[in-house]
Amino acid sequence: MRTTITDRGTEYCGRRDKNDYQLFLAINDIEHTKTKVKHSQTNGICERFYKTIL
Repeated sequence: MRTTITDRGTEYCGRRDKNDYQLFLAINDIEHTKTKVKHSQTNGICERFYKTIL
């Protein structure tokens, strides 16, 4: 995996030295892209992807 897209939830965002998710991405050289604020289309794409995985 080269990149991941998430919403801007606190479980995904934070400083690399304080947030486990950010630390994992940094160690594995994965780019983190966040959805746009108040842009439901982008968030809908993420939600559909999660539904497909489940």
